[in-house]
Amino acid sequence: LLNCDIILTSPEDILSFDLLTIDKCRRNEFDIGRSMLTVQRWLKKYVRDVLDESDEILHVKYHLIYSVGGQQQVDGGAKRWKTIQTILELVKKHAVNISKCFYVNVCYKPSERESTFPQFRLQSYEPFPLLCQKIANDEIDSRNYRYADKLIILSFILEAHSSVEYLVHKFPRLDLQLFLIIRDLLSSEVLLVAFTNRYRVNYGVNPSSSFNRLMAVPFRAKDVVTDRTGFSHPD
Repeated sequence: LLNCDIILTSPEDILSFDLLTIDKCRRNEFDIGRSMLTVQRWLKKYVRDVLDESDEILHVKYHLIYSVGGQQQVDGGAKRWKTIQTILELVKKHAVNISKCFYVNVCYKPSERESTFPQFRLQSYEPFPLLCQKIANDEIDSRNYRYADKLIILSFILEAHSSVEYLVHKFPRLDLQLFLIIRDLLSSEVLLVAFTNRYRVNYGVNPSSSFNRLMAVPFRAKDVVTDRTGFSHPD
């Protein structure tokens, strides 16, 4: 590059090169890794990024995640998804009773078919603790634990700040991972966020004076009208 040449590349290529350098070192191919590291340091020192239409290029939907190393199973393995599905089935089971106890704070509409999930939305935090208690009791009762152990597990699941140290030597590693998953759904209020979220899709006429159309168009975000959509008039 003595003649001030230009290298055209993409962020994905540079990131792949960086990760490949790490991978070579992990494979004990230190000579190749050392050479690649030298090139990598030179690039970071002298190369400059030029972005055209940066608002589109840097949008979160274009971000890529590269994996390095061998494939590993997530905590809980296949039982992770089965546990989450079981929790949702328990929500479906107790939705009617919760809606009757908190009819002001719960929006509930039974499904027409038994296999489908009913319309169920929490409009405040008030019904959530009782729902968590019912779900936790049913989930733990379905497992073959002693009564004293069930009390310890319930305390751990329903209290977000309880320590896992009391359970480490009592239960297998897989069970601990499943307990943590259930606690995230209940005590960490992941389930609350899911059932209080209301998808807002508004339609209406754009109030902007520059928008000279009388057709209703969808909103691309909360209270932000989409100017160009398939619903807009070609004129």
